[in-house]
Amino acid sequence: MSIAKPEQKPQLPNPFHLSDSEIIDKVYASHTYDDEVFDSEPLFNVVSSVIKLSTRVVGAILKVN
Repeated sequence: MSIAKPEQKPQLPNPFHLSDSEIIDKVYASHTYDDEVFDSEPLFNVVSSVIKLSTRVVGAILKVN
């Protein structure tokens, strides 16, 4: 009687050991398609707004001016 071992998934590299360009290459390889264009400005605007507002909220809580 043999015990079946679960199939091991390949380990991902530690992102802290990769250069910025290596990380970008890995992200692009799995998240983009050659025939699609991505407009980053709307995403940037949303993220910027969230960061600005959360900074104000934390500042108000900590009473930092």
